[in-house]
This record gives sequence, C-alpha cells and structure tokens, in this order.
Amino acid sequence: MAGKKREPEVQLRGGGEIPAYRLRRMPRKTIALSLGKDGAAEVRAPQWVPAREIDAFVSSRREWLAAQSARLAESRARSESFSVAPGGALTLAGREIPVLEGGGPRLEGGRLFVPAAPFASWRGALEAVLREEAARVIGGRVAFFAPRLGVAPASVRIGRSNSAWGVCSAKNALTFTWKLLFAPPEDIDYVVVHELAHIREHNHSPRFWRVVESAVPDWRARRASLRAVQWKIRCEGWD
Repeated sequence: MAGKKREPEVQLRGGGEIPAYRLRRMPRKTIALSLGKDGAAEVRAPQWVPAREIDAFVSSRREWLAAQSARLAESRARSESFSVAPGGALTLAGREIPVLEGGGPRLEGGRLFVPAAPFASWRGALEAVLREEAARVIGGRVAFFAPRLGVAPASVRIGRSNSAWGVCSAKNALTFTWKLLFAPPEDIDYVVVHELAHIREHNHSPRFWRVVESAVPDWRARRASLRAVQWKIRCEGWD
C-alpha cells in the first residue's frame, strides 16, 4: 500500500523589516506568495532558492500584503454581519428573489420563504435549497449548450468547491459548484461552455478557446466579471 503523502514542512520566518510569513519548500519552479484565511502570509518556494532571497521577495511585497490584509479584514466584517432575512432579497442567477417569512427555507413562486429564527440556525438548510436550485439552473444550461457544441457529458453533478467554478474530468464528467448560482446568467453560461468545451479539448490550447468563443464570443469579459462574484461569495461567508 502506498504511504500517505507528507505535507511540506512549514518554517516560520520574518521579523524586523521583513513581514512574518510561513514558508513551505515544495517541488515547484517559482516563488508564490498568498494570504491564508487566517490572515497569515504564506510562501511556497522551490527547494533550491536561498532563504535570504525569499525574505527579500516577501519584503518587496509589503504593500501588497498590507492591502490584502485590509481586504481580508473587510470580507470578515461583512461576512459576520451578513444575513438573509424577511424583507430583504437574494440575487440568484441574476434574478432578485424577495425573502419572506413563512417556514422553510424553500423557494416557491419566485420567492424565498425563511423561518423567523436566527439566520445561523437555518443557513445550512438554505444552502441545501440553493444547491437544488443550482442543479436546476446549471443543468438547464448544460442541456442548452451541449448539443450546440456537439458534445455529451458523461454526467453532471453539483458540488461545493471554493476553488473552481467547474471541472471536467478525464472521463467527461462535469462538476459545478452550487455557488455559481450567485453569478449572473451570462457568467453561468461562460462556465458551462468552458467545461463542455473541455470534452472536445482537454486543455487550454487555442483550439479550446475557439470552441468557447463559438458559443460565448465575449468570454473574456465574463471570465473577468466572475472575480466580483467570488468576492461577493467571500464577503457573504458562503465559502
């Protein structure tokens, strides 16, 4: 039996002029800097890069780290205050759905009915409702575009990934995150077409993008607008 894959050892570095950060040595070619959900800076670097070079890299990005830290603090504050409540609305697939008190949660007649209890107590149940709605909406778009692209997915399922809008497996099984439901219709179409195009081209070659462009000519704008959707999802705590 194969042994369990070991996680890269973490080394804590920084201090003085150098921001504190976690260093992970990994089999990669470049240095990458990111900010974790806990607000800590993390560097993934090749084994061969000297520590002093990594320190200099982190130090040169102090302003970026400060800006990202402020952005993370803002998203946390907004997430903590976010709530779905009667009298409000929830935008799903570009439609503003009014929220009414009335048991549930359930979607019915273009309205969302929710309990009078605190949001935290039924948020999980609401996610299940939204996942079902995502399956309906996304499934419909897959059915619309698949014949137009001349493809047939092996299966279509709805997941809850935080890192990918959609995935096409080597066996042409498609998986979409239910959070795509928060995107406008044109962005949903782009993600659906992107994954369907992978059935014809399992890569991101020029041929692949020509397939995407045949169905979604403005795919670049749609891909860019998904960043705002991702930010909204983070600020509302859906991730």
